[in-house]
Amino acid sequence: MEQKFSTQDIRPNDRFSYWREAVCYSYVQLECDTTNPQKFHGQIDLKRRALFSSSFVSGSNQTVSRNQIHAEHGGETFLFSLQLRNTGFLEQSGRLAQLPPGGFGLYSSAGPYRLTLPDDFAQLVLQFPRQDFIARLPAAEWLTAKTAPTGLGFGNLLCELLPQLVRALDTTPDNAQEASQNAIIDLVVASLSTMNHGSYHLQSHEKLILLRARAYIAKNLTKPELNREDVAANVGLSVRRLNEIFQSDGSSISREIMTSRLNRIAADLANSHYAQLSVSQIAFACGIANFQSFSRAFKRQFDHNPSEFRSELVAKARQNGSGHGGAHDAGRLTDDLRTKAPVLRELA
Repeated sequence: MEQKFSTQDIRPNDRFSYWREAVCYSYVQLECDTTNPQKFHGQIDLKRRALFSSSFVSGSNQTVSRNQIHAEHGGETFLFSLQLRNTGFLEQSGRLAQLPPGGFGLYSSAGPYRLTLPDDFAQLVLQFPRQDFIARLPAAEWLTAKTAPTGLGFGNLLCELLPQLVRALDTTPDNAQEASQNAIIDLVVASLSTMNHGSYHLQSHEKLILLRARAYIAKNLTKPELNREDVAANVGLSVRRLNEIFQSDGSSISREIMTSRLNRIAADLANSHYAQLSVSQIAFACGIANFQSFSRAFKRQFDHNPSEFRSELVAKARQNGSGHGGAHDAGRLTDDLRTKAPVLRELA
């Protein structure tokens, strides 16, 4: 089943409200925000298939957020985004994945997440039923919002081949559809399986505790007073015991709080919605109390101080906007999306 959504023929005052409805219809219940709703443009080319849904999506800058209330009342799926043009950011469970052109990330609708997408972005998004995907990749929950290796092995193949394989399904005979769709899922699973999942040795109840702790941290990042005792009390454990569980996953409560804050700040620095805010304003809004200490920690994690990080993203966006950026035929893929079919309104 094919459906197309475009703001091209929508009145400027109605474009973004139309877009929000199209995004929620195409994926799951979400909040969506942009810097200039009246000048917004976007297009989704959605196809619901037997084993998964696929969509080529492009448009203006936007922040797409799924909160805890949405997650508790919506359908459970895994989503997989392959960035085709310009650099986006994906956040979930306190983790941050930077998605340059050719980069990809996994996220789950069973919990809150946030996508920060720049002007003139393009993505290929695949959506899988949750239980079917976990049956193929049991560690899927632990791979959400992790930066994936794309230069070697299956990660490299996926970046090069996935858009072509998904498009090829349009002309694949019905009797070969199931095998072809399974081959695409296998390629995605193989690419994600190359990532390090250090939580395999944790017991299932310990994994659940980590998920609850990380969700609590992500929800309370803006509170400067958030500390180890708060997190431990929320999951019903002593600080010592919760730290032991985090250490088994290569972290600690304090490190998790700081890393989650740094990741949120990095995504906000990339978000044009906050372009008028200073680095310190963004940092303090995310619960940072000591700016100098924060700046040093940020540089250790991202190899740039916050101002350099923001400036580099702006420079890359301008470069790509002037026609010098892109990877893996991203520009051509997006141009194809804009011209391959007449613009249609929502098909119910």
